[in-house]
Amino acid sequence: MIPRRILSRALSIIACVCALGLAVSGQTCVAPDQVQFTTSDHVLVNGARLNIKGIAWYGFETRSLCIEGLDQRPLGDILDLVRSNGFNAIRVPFAADIIVRADRRFPQNINYGINPSLQGMNSFQVMEELVKQAGDRGILIMPDMHLFDASQPDNGLQPPLWYSSRCVFNGNLRGDAGVNGRCTQVAGACIGNRDGECVDYTEQVFLDMWSTIVGRFSKYWNFLGVDLINEPHEPAVWGNRGGLTTEPGNSDTDWAAASERITDNILARNPTFRGLVFIEGIGNIRQGELYCHRMDLPNRDDGHWWGGNLEGARCRPLQTFDNARIVYTPHVYGPSVFDQDYFQVSAFPGNLPAIWDGHWASVREATGKAIVIGEWGGVMNGRTLTWQNLFADYLIENDFRDNFHWSLNPNPNSDTPGVLSNWFTVNQDKMDLLNRVQPNPTVFTISNGQVCADGIVNPVTGPAAAVTTASGPATVSGPAAVTTASGPATVSGPAAATTAAGPAATTG
Repeated sequence: MIPRRILSRALSIIACVCALGLAVSGQTCVAPDQVQFTTSDHVLVNGARLNIKGIAWYGFETRSLCIEGLDQRPLGDILDLVRSNGFNAIRVPFAADIIVRADRRFPQNINYGINPSLQGMNSFQVMEELVKQAGDRGILIMPDMHLFDASQPDNGLQPPLWYSSRCVFNGNLRGDAGVNGRCTQVAGACIGNRDGECVDYTEQVFLDMWSTIVGRFSKYWNFLGVDLINEPHEPAVWGNRGGLTTEPGNSDTDWAAASERITDNILARNPTFRGLVFIEGIGNIRQGELYCHRMDLPNRDDGHWWGGNLEGARCRPLQTFDNARIVYTPHVYGPSVFDQDYFQVSAFPGNLPAIWDGHWASVREATGKAIVIGEWGGVMNGRTLTWQNLFADYLIENDFRDNFHWSLNPNPNSDTPGVLSNWFTVNQDKMDLLNRVQPNPTVFTISNGQVCADGIVNPVTGPAAAVTTASGPATVSGPAAVTTASGPATVSGPAAATTAAGPAATTG
C-alpha cells in the first residue's frame, strides 16, 4: 500500500500541474468546444472511457442558497482541495427556486472578504462561477435538481415527482407520502416560497428551468450533464406495472416516460449541449404492482432506496432521441441512513450482492447502458462500515467504479458525514475507501487553451477539426487540421495547420 503522505503529495503535484496549465505527458488535447460526453456500457469522453471519481457539494438547495464553505475559504481554495484529493467531478444539488426566481435569490453564507469576486452575484451566477473555476482545474460539474424550494420547513422534503404535487384521499390533499406511506392518486399543488408566493412547479416550469441551466452552461467544456431530479419515489412508478409491459403507465406518475420527455426536450432546445442526462430510479412501487425482476433472484418488494429502484428498466429501458446520452444513476445506502430489514438478518452482509444485483446492477447487462452510482456514504463504524467496505468491494469486482459520494461537506453528526472533517481537513479513512474504489480517475488538464486527457480523440466534424497531443507529434490520416502542444504534427492527407477554437457561445 502506498503511504498516505506519498499519495497525498502525488495528488497535490497533479493539482499543481493542472493549475499551471501544463499537460501531462502522453495526453491528447482538443479544443474546449470539441469535448463530447457519451455512453455505452460506461461513460465516455471523446471515445475514451471516463473514470469518474465524484463528490457532492451541497448548499444551493438549502436556506443559505449557496454551496457551503464559502464563509470559511475562497471558492478556488476549496476547488484546489477537491482536485488535490483526486476528485474529477462534482454533483451540485440545488433548489429550482434559485433558477426560476434567479433575480431574487442571493447567497446568505459568503464571506466576501475572502471571496470578493462573488460580491453582487445571485445564487445562479455563483453556480456558474463554480462551473468556470472548476473547469480551470479540470473538474467536471453536474447540477442536480434536489428540491423545488428550500425556504420553508415543510418544503425540505424530497419531491417524489418532477412537478409539485400532493396525494389525494377522499378529495382532500395530503402530504407527499399519503396514508401509511402509500399514495394512490396525485394532484398538482403549489409550494410557498420566501416571498410569500405559492409557486406551481408544473412540468413546463420544470422543462424551462432545465433549458435555462443547460443553455447557460453548455458553453463550458466541463459541463458533464444534468441529474434530472433527486430521488423520485412513491407515487412514482416505472412504466406500466413496474415495467412488465411496454404500454404507457399513468402519465401523472410514470417516471420512465417523464424522463424520456424531459431528456428529449433538453436535447431539442439545446443543440450545443454536449453532456449527459443522469436518470435515477424510483422507490418502492405501489402495493399490488409487479416488478420486472429476475426470476433467479429473490423477490424484493420493499427495501429500495429512493432513486435506487431501476428494476423496471430491465423490461422497459429508456428510449430517447439520443440514447448515447443516457446514464442510469441509482442511490444506495447502508444502515446509518435507514435500517432496512435486509440489514437485520443473520445473512448480513453476505445477502447484499444479490439485492444490489436485483435493484439496479443487472440493468447494465439488460440495456447495455452505463450505471454511475449517484449517491452513497455513511458513518465509518459498526454495521455501516461493514456495509461500505462490502459495497466498495462489489463496485470494484463488478466494474461499477464510477460514482458520486455523498458528500464533501463537513457534517460529523450526520448519518452520512462528509469527506471533510472541516473545510481544511480531510477525513483520511473516507478518502482511503474512495481511493480504493476509483484509484485511477481520468485526469483533465488545461494546456494552451485546450482540454487534455488520456486517450481522447477529436470528433471529426470536417476540415477544421483539431487534434492535439501534449507530448509530441501526432499522425492523422484524412482531412483534419492538427496542432500539438510541443511541436509540429505529421499529417497524411489534405490538412492545414490551425489553432484551437475557443468555447462555443450559447444563449439561454
